[in-house]
This record gives sequence, C-alpha cells and structure tokens, in this order.
Amino acid sequence: MAKMIARRLRRIQFSFRWYYLGGLGGVVAIALGISLLMMPVAMENINLPIPDGLDNFTLENRGFPPPLAPILATDGSQGTLSSFTGKVTLVNIWATWCVPCIIELPTLERLQARFPQTEFQVITVAIDQEGWPKVAEFSENFNMTLPVYLDASGPNLSQFEYFSLPTTILLDRNGLEIGRQIGAALWDRDRGVHLIERALDGRL
Repeated sequence: MAKMIARRLRRIQFSFRWYYLGGLGGVVAIALGISLLMMPVAMENINLPIPDGLDNFTLENRGFPPPLAPILATDGSQGTLSSFTGKVTLVNIWATWCVPCIIELPTLERLQARFPQTEFQVITVAIDQEGWPKVAEFSENFNMTLPVYLDASGPNLSQFEYFSLPTTILLDRNGLEIGRQIGAALWDRDRGVHLIERALDGRL
C-alpha cells in the first residue's frame, strides 16, 4: 500500500511539473509577443502576415469640413486643420500608448516618401494628456519624420466623430473629408498607395 501511494505521489508531482512548465511557456510566449510589438526598429523589418486593414476605409463622411478645435505645433504655435489646404492631406490621430498606432506609423512614413510633399502630406495629431514631453520623447526614440501636432483637449477628436485609436482622416485639397480609416492599416502597401493616387487625381 505504501509503495502504491508513493507511485501515485510521483505521478502527481510529474504532472504538476508539466502543467507548471506549460503555463510558464505560455507566459513567456505572451511576453515575447508584446516585446516584439514594442520594438520600433524591429517592427519596421517584419513583414506582418496580416491584411492591410484598409477594408475599414469608408467614404460615409465625404464632404465634411475639418474640425475647428485648435492643434498645437512643436514650436508652440496654435492653429486648426482648416489651414491644411492646397494638398491632399492624411491626418493620423494617435497616442504614444497605442500599440496599433506604433505599428502603423512607419507605414505612414513610407507612404509619404512615395509622393511629393508639394502634392500630398501626412500629419499626425497626438492625443497624449502628458503633453509635449511625452510626445517629443516618443518621436525621438522612434525617429519620427512626420509632422507632429498635439491635441490634449479632445474636442478635435469629438468633431471627427472619433471612436478608437488610431483613426486616420483623408482630406482633399479644399480641406474637406474624403474618407476615414478606423483602426490601424498598412498604408504603404498597394491599396494604400492606390488610394492616395486616386485622391490626387480626383477619382476618389
């Protein structure tokens, strides 16, 4: 009887070790996945096996004017999105704590590089409540080259009928909305490039 009990105890201990190792492996896998998402340099070099996300692009709000709420430039000057006329403008609303935003930003930079800035521009509007110190630190760490503006008050987003991050608004040369993308997208892929080409040609 004593030997039988000892054998059962050894089996329980063995099973417990495997359950423990399996759970630990799952935690490590999750942590590794999160760390990969947060690596700015590595993410630019990973060809994500996912759709480009632009199935969510909608023209429902075509013709809406830009919001009048103020946005702040890095030099402290204040303006509104109504000043961005004369070019097709892609306005990306994001935050430093938004992981999908972090994945999307490099694709926006590569999209900008495909078109002359005299015809097309990408601007970003950060909503971080911590203000410029947090946004400036992020921009430096991630080597951002896109123009960054700050809206820490929120009315800019509410006038865009903002619901989630990131949200990206495409404006025509008159500053009126063409369409918007709710959620992250890989803008430098074929559909994103074709979308901007059609906007520039007035075919969208």
